[in-house]
Amino acid sequence: MMKIRGVVIPRKWDENGRVVAITILTHDEDEYLIENDGRGKELKAFIRENVEVSGAVRPQDGNKVVQVKKFKLLKEFDEQLQI
Repeated sequence: MMKIRGVVIPRKWDENGRVVAITILTHDEDEYLIENDGRGKELKAFIRENVEVSGAVRPQDGNKVVQVKKFKLLKEFDEQLQI
């Protein structure tokens, strides 16, 4: 289990312009692709928000892929909301 902090950004869209895949971009510019299942799907509602994600990280095709177990929305001054 690993914790990652960063901003949720869109990675892929469908033909109607809806976001179908997201990435976490960390403050040190690492990218973590988010699996589109379970809690990972829920993160799509928080695009451009700062989050802390906990989950299993595995390599896939040269990328780091996260299966999200839980996440927190991070607000200014390190205030955290449990989701």
